[in-house]
Amino acid sequence: MGLGEMREKNQPLVVDQPRILILPWFHMPDPGSSIPAIIPGQLPKDWTARFNVSPVACETCVQVQSDTGAIFKA
Repeated sequence: MGLGEMREKNQPLVVDQPRILILPWFHMPDPGSSIPAIIPGQLPKDWTARFNVSPVACETCVQVQSDTGAIFKA
């Protein structure tokens, strides 16, 4: 199996996390670093319950044209 075929076969196991939206009424100490710390433990449970697929990786990319990536630097 070639690399392209493996990537296509395993694509459903990778979750893309393009944004973290912190709503103004949500209060938590230091949400910029607390929320990204919670996501790896909670996301697989939620994803499996919703889509019946257990992810093996979560990928985050920062769009430098519109975002600074400050939440991930924290």
